[in-house]
Amino acid sequence: PVIVPTPDQRYIVGTPVYMSPEQAAGRLDLIDDRSDVYCLGATLYQLLSGKPPYHGSDWSILADKFHKTPVSLGTFRGLPQELCDICNKAMEKRREDRYQSARELGQAIQNWLDGVQREEKAQEILSQVAQLSLKKAAHQQKILQLQGELEVSLSQNDFHTAWAYWHQLQASKEEQEQFNLKEEQLLHGALIYAPQLSSIYEKLLE
Repeated sequence: PVIVPTPDQRYIVGTPVYMSPEQAAGRLDLIDDRSDVYCLGATLYQLLSGKPPYHGSDWSILADKFHKTPVSLGTFRGLPQELCDICNKAMEKRREDRYQSARELGQAIQNWLDGVQREEKAQEILSQVAQLSLKKAAHQQKILQLQGELEVSLSQNDFHTAWAYWHQLQASKEEQEQFNLKEEQLLHGALIYAPQLSSIYEKLLE
């Protein structure tokens, strides 16, 4: 921690890397909830990147608060863009551009977490759809085989056997319709969780 003198000869004690610009300037009159938001944003930055947002000596870090911005989180691979945007907003230099309270910041993070969980649920459903598609493909082969057997029986005037194949074929087609209905229900369920996933709409249009 360092001790920052204020214009009225008082002092602010804190860790420079987590200080907001107004804290680094010693502006006690400007310190409010949004200063805490900046601190939380700096902490989130380090959690995401594994590195503090600023480097160097304590005093150089204090100076950087006014003239530099941290290395973009976009340079670190694999980080969710929406979460990076949340962090960037929390660390805006101007208080007016940040989240206005820790509660608001927390809600933004919670909304992101909820979205991730919804998308994960949608992906689970899409996995079920993929397994069902394999069953449908195998069943379609069975239908084609029965159709072939039916045509052969009819060509040989073996109506008794043809009648048996016809019944099997109708039962198989009804079962395939059930597969189609189940697939459509699953896809609509996935849409409820993640309506932004284009893969769901593509599957519905097949």
